[in-house]
Amino acid sequence: MRAVIKLLKAHFARLKFNKFFWVCVLGAFAVGLTVVFTFYHSLVKYGSSASADAAMMLYTGAIGFVGAVIVSLFLGTEYSDGTLRNKIITGSRRTDIYISSLIVSIAATAAICAAYLLPVFALGIPLLGGFVLDGKSIALYLVGSLALLLAFCSIFTAVSMSVHNKTISSVASIVGVMFVFFLCTYLLNRLGEPEFIDKVVSYDPVTEEIVTETVRNASYIGGGARTFVLFLLDFLPSGQSILYMIGTATHLWQMPLYSLLIAVAATAGGILYFRKKDIR
Repeated sequence: MRAVIKLLKAHFARLKFNKFFWVCVLGAFAVGLTVVFTFYHSLVKYGSSASADAAMMLYTGAIGFVGAVIVSLFLGTEYSDGTLRNKIITGSRRTDIYISSLIVSIAATAAICAAYLLPVFALGIPLLGGFVLDGKSIALYLVGSLALLLAFCSIFTAVSMSVHNKTISSVASIVGVMFVFFLCTYLLNRLGEPEFIDKVVSYDPVTEEIVTETVRNASYIGGGARTFVLFLLDFLPSGQSILYMIGTATHLWQMPLYSLLIAVAATAGGILYFRKKDIR
């Protein structure tokens, strides 16, 4: 444990002077302010139903992208600068190195998310009239988003600690999260397809009479396939981030458990591989 704490001190000392990290923190804070005032302007001018709930959960859609960038770049520098190799040479255990890297990755990503939430809670609640959801639901959403953050950071840490090339690990993490995010968006749109649609059978140009019949929609996902897709959206971190973001998450107890399961699996696999990896 002392070894992990010692490594963490070195990590946080480096994070403290990392300009990119602070740019991300300030950027997240600015985005939070912008969202609150945009929602408030829409509420005052158009009487929209903008709420603090919607503003609060918007950040979940960006957790994966933020985590992919900050984790891969921060940990990738350890390889490129030779810091990681020096730690091993000086006697640090690989498991301790991995765990400390995971903790600082979670802390850095959480700090950026907190920077977004700060203006949302400080200004969003009084300006937008509080939350629509009850306290229990809000707590479950926040716990779920935290578990989601752990899952994403665990995956990106495993990638970054397994690939010595910073560019490759960064591209792999960013492209990977983008692909799964858009895949989940596509699947969610497919689930929104109606089971039946009206099809034009005939059209009389003289009378302009249109005859239609109701047919089954070929794009509709039903049966076991629908059950499987719903499970994928609940299970995959990118699917969860979308459901939280748009406020349609229903399995608020199961989803954090899925995230923790992914975090444990990614961490266990990452540690096993890192312990055997040839560090250049």
